[in-house]
Amino acid sequence: MEVKAPSPTLGLGWRALLVGLAGGFISGLAGIGGGIVLVPALVYLLGFGQHRAHVNSLAIIVLVASSALVRYGIAGQVAWALVPPMALGGAVGGFLGARLMARLSERALRLFFGLTMLAVAGVMLTR
Repeated sequence: MEVKAPSPTLGLGWRALLVGLAGGFISGLAGIGGGIVLVPALVYLLGFGQHRAHVNSLAIIVLVASSALVRYGIAGQVAWALVPPMALGGAVGGFLGARLMARLSERALRLFFGLTMLAVAGVMLTR
């Protein structure tokens, strides 16, 4: 899979700003990775391919999560002892997941993403 750089005009403007606002708001409110909102929005509203949407969502989430972390950190709500081991595990898992994603077809990646969201929703709604 080749991830091409976006064209200079793709996703610029009000639509991209509103997608970012929605993703950031939901991420900050629900504590979720904004990818749940950003990936579908990048695909269906901004015309990205599935792979490119995942890649760009990760880049956007770094900044979104950092801004929310400042607020929660100041409020003393971060369990800092958990951060290093979970971040290390997350970094390794993210690297491995990115390698696998590059091998998946658009359809397989979309199916995996959708099924993952359904599974998480099922757990959240039944516990």
